[in-house]
Amino acid sequence: MNSSGLEKNRVGVHSENKVVKNAKPTPRLPSLNAIRAFEAVGRLLSFRRAANELHVTTSAVSHQIKALENYFGMPLVRMVNRQIALTAAGEKYFRQISQGLTQLSLASSSLLRAKGARILRVTMAPTLATWWLIPKLESFLGAFPDISLEVSATTVKRDFALGQFDVAIRYSRRIQNGLHATAIGKNEVFPVCSPLLMEGSFPLGTAADLRHHTLISTRDELFVEEPIANWNGWLTAAHHPAIPGARQIYLSPRGLMLQAVAQGLGVGLARTLLAAEAMAAGQLVCPFGPALPLSANYHVVCPESSAKNPDIVAFRDWVLAEAKASAALINVPEA
Repeated sequence: MNSSGLEKNRVGVHSENKVVKNAKPTPRLPSLNAIRAFEAVGRLLSFRRAANELHVTTSAVSHQIKALENYFGMPLVRMVNRQIALTAAGEKYFRQISQGLTQLSLASSSLLRAKGARILRVTMAPTLATWWLIPKLESFLGAFPDISLEVSATTVKRDFALGQFDVAIRYSRRIQNGLHATAIGKNEVFPVCSPLLMEGSFPLGTAADLRHHTLISTRDELFVEEPIANWNGWLTAAHHPAIPGARQIYLSPRGLMLQAVAQGLGVGLARTLLAAEAMAAGQLVCPFGPALPLSANYHVVCPESSAKNPDIVAFRDWVLAEAKASAALINVPEA
């Protein structure tokens, strides 16, 4: 290349550099991790719950929020009567970044689907995922080999507006407006124990035999809202005599209670869907009845706008069919 050509190239480079130099510099953005931490805190109004959702420590979330406040030079989060609240600036920023994160999630999902990937993002409670979904997964994968599942097991009710999930299985009486919900079969509560307790020095045969055993329950939301979900309420509703002086222990979440019962530590109260697979596998048995209907139930939930999405329809239909099959596995003796 001759000298004039070199000179022309140099001129072109200098010209481009001049444009960049004179352009308004792009401001440095805050850390994406800090933004995600703040969005979670703003939505959940809890450092602990935000930390659980993000799978980090509460201290890490606190440091991310502080870093974001230092970046802006103003407070975004405040304490009011020992409760987390957002400042006026924090409220405004939360609304804006929530929209941005939603668009980011939707854009990512759209790109994955555009290249042919079929990914269904599901959220549900950890106990349901462990005791019911996991034993059923082989069935789903065999029936729908083209659909990949991304399951998040959490008790936090995720906001579909954030675009993080496509469908959820939620335990509730009421479903908020704008969501499409389908109840999953019947939902009853009944005693369960390890087969080991049906034998030995004090075999379980009737409710009166409970006086020789530890009664295991849980203090989750169901315990608070459903009187028959705890032993005293269930015995009363089932017209069984009270068990004065019986030892009672409480294990939460519900999965811990079921695990302790399966190990023979005592007698618990279980829901239809949660106990079915363990009963079929011989881990749990029902020593006596009756099975009493609960007022709340599991629902397959998604936004109304995506209720007819083929993959969501396939998942919903599969869940309903498997739940019906699970209910058929329950063997409750006559009261």
